[in-house]
Amino acid sequence: MKASKHFSIIAIIAIIAIAVIACKEDEPTTTEQPKKQTAPLSNLFGINGCNSTVTGYLTDTQWNGVASKVETALNGAWTTATGPAKGRFGNVFGLNYDVKIIIEVTSNYKCKTSADGKTMTLAFSMLDNDLQGSVYNAVMKMAAPEAGIGCIGNCEQTYGTTAHLGIGETCQCPVPKPCGCTEQTATLDTIPIYKEAGITVKEMNDTVTKITGVYNSGAFSGSEQTKIKAKATEIRITSGSSASFSNGIMSVGFDAIPLTIEDCFYDDVIGN
Repeated sequence: MKASKHFSIIAIIAIIAIAVIACKEDEPTTTEQPKKQTAPLSNLFGINGCNSTVTGYLTDTQWNGVASKVETALNGAWTTATGPAKGRFGNVFGLNYDVKIIIEVTSNYKCKTSADGKTMTLAFSMLDNDLQGSVYNAVMKMAAPEAGIGCIGNCEQTYGTTAHLGIGETCQCPVPKPCGCTEQTATLDTIPIYKEAGITVKEMNDTVTKITGVYNSGAFSGSEQTKIKAKATEIRITSGSSASFSNGIMSVGFDAIPLTIEDCFYDDVIGN
């Protein structure tokens, strides 16, 4: 009798357990649905007014951390850019420009840009796959052809100086003119040094350092330095790796080695 009663209790418990499991199996599973997501990016590159908007049709889980990843990549790309390349970020994002960055779940492309330079579209998979390199390349494509000599509206921060222009070069700051930027110049003793358009601030600084090092190396006597100052009315930094002297102007390529510069002083300036 007791055994039968005990068996009945076990049977009832088993039936209840089966019923509970069956109910759980009938319950519909909840799946995240994608929706439009948007996040603003303000004061990119540490410059007031350089803003953008990141958007995408993603689930909340997918969207988590997207905006911060894009912002970090943009700031990192700008930080590593130098010379004219850095200026292109300003020509794209400018001051209060409306640039949209779209994130899409797709395998058809990694990154694409719009013809008007106002939209960058990134594949979701690129968020963890060299995102900084992707946004850098995208900005270079989005920039206008003349953007290579531009800046982000703050030349002091972009180039380290407002005196960054070459001979006859006009600053492309996306701010009301005049922007106040001037030519980059230097001197070798009493000889003025200028640079041609397209030469970066760093290229000129590095070349001036080489020229000065050669001039002050002890290779030239006092009388020879006097001849150099009397004959060379100007030194001009150019592209290339050669050095030459003509009509009072000594032209030195930013890739010229010290020996090339020394030979030009001796053979072309002093010996001319």
